[in-house]
Amino acid sequence: MNWPSRSLRQVAQVFNGKTPSENEQRADGCPVLKIRDVDDKGQFRGHFESFVDPTFLIEYPLKVIQTGDSLILNAAHNSDYVASKIYKCEAAVVGAMATGEWMVVRPDVNTVDPDYLFYWLVCDETRQHLRSIVKGIHLYPKDVSTLELLLPPLAEQQRIAGLLRRADRLRRLRRYALEVSAGYLQAVFVEMFGDPVRNPMGWQRGKLKDLCSEIVDCPHSTPTYSETVTEYACVRSSDIQNGYLDLSTTKYVNDEEYRVRCERLVPTAGDIVYCREGARFGNAARLPTEPRVCLGQRMMLFRPKRTVATSAFIWSVLENPCIYNQALKASGGSASPHVNVADIKMFDVIVPPHAEQQVFAGVVHRHDKTRRFQIEALRQAEHLFQALLQRAFAGEQGIEHGLGE
Repeated sequence: MNWPSRSLRQVAQVFNGKTPSENEQRADGCPVLKIRDVDDKGQFRGHFESFVDPTFLIEYPLKVIQTGDSLILNAAHNSDYVASKIYKCEAAVVGAMATGEWMVVRPDVNTVDPDYLFYWLVCDETRQHLRSIVKGIHLYPKDVSTLELLLPPLAEQQRIAGLLRRADRLRRLRRYALEVSAGYLQAVFVEMFGDPVRNPMGWQRGKLKDLCSEIVDCPHSTPTYSETVTEYACVRSSDIQNGYLDLSTTKYVNDEEYRVRCERLVPTAGDIVYCREGARFGNAARLPTEPRVCLGQRMMLFRPKRTVATSAFIWSVLENPCIYNQALKASGGSASPHVNVADIKMFDVIVPPHAEQQVFAGVVHRHDKTRRFQIEALRQAEHLFQALLQRAFAGEQGIEHGLGE
């Protein structure tokens, strides 16, 4: 298509938000949208953590989020994270103050459709361009403003945006189904075994160490990562997603580093990894058959005592609030909680008969199969979405064919 190209500055305002000082923040008032209020998938978490007086918004009216705005994460502790979040503002955040870690892209609605602009921002090619202009750990409005996009007539933009919304809705539904599925097993656990704290079924009680043949901490040395993919994955806290390992962005180590990190215990399939500190404190996941793994920082490993407990049972116990609350108490309830091996071994747990645990393990096994189908469905929906984005912003005709029209 012979659509003209326009720089972003010709079709939108691009500027940074404004972060209120600690003294300017309040427990209530006008909301402030922080980076952590939006998850890694670009969705509002549903609540604000910070507020300011209305006078603050009056002083900085440009920084107040409007309908149609898109936000880009413009600064982070490392360059890899910059521009990793791109958020299309929902009605729930309109009127909030965007902090300075957000770059606001505000479209001229007479020239560019807001959804068309947002989908251009999240397409792979634009993301690559954004990453290429990061300077240090910052992304600057003056640099982003120079990026160019194809600009068809407004009616065509709206038609394309409508098709992309349908594909986007499909992948979000797939993702939501996977997220809902993640809570199913905890519900089954409570139904079969009851609340572990109240123990209404009167199960035998014990210590967490009674269920395990081994509980070991990670090596205290910082891992030396390989620059290439090897057969040894180094499991980090960020690799645990909703109770499962997601190794799509993990780092790898070479043979020598693997041996060093496995001197105390070689992780095997069925062992459980647990995050003992940091932002993902209390998250647990079972290890798969492949690949071979070693423990990164902040991690702990649990090996079931096979005659006493199943891997599925220990995993669900570690994921249950009863263990999280004990771990939080052991850490002193600090803002940066940390639990050590000596404490966690002595956590109180229920110990149902092994036969009951095996029934639960069968439920987990069947659910794992369903989850694999859900992951594949999500993968296909994500692939379709990105393929349509590529077609749309390369000016290709016929993107509707990808949606079965």
